Amino acid sequence: TKTRLRNTVIREEVMAMMFNNVEAERARIGLTQTKLSEMLGISIATYNSYRTGKTSPDVSIILDLCNIFGCSADYLIGRTNVREVS
Repeated sequence: TKTRLRNTVIREEVMAMMFNNVEAERARIGLTQTKLSEMLGISIATYNSYRTGKTSPDVSIILDLCNIFGCSADYLIGRTNVREVS
């Protein structure tokens, strides 16, 4: 249906934005993809499946990313440009 397709497109756009921000934050603090995946307790293959949009991370992974980067989930998914948590 149109609604399902629209929701899929929105999810893909949000995940793409999120992993653009994840990659920028990862580089900002000097972590490799391998080190970040280790910190998250996931394999590099799982990390790459998130990064490429093949699968979506659980909320717990998103929250772990926010804690590692010191940012809000809103920043990570692109709802705000304000990086810092207030």
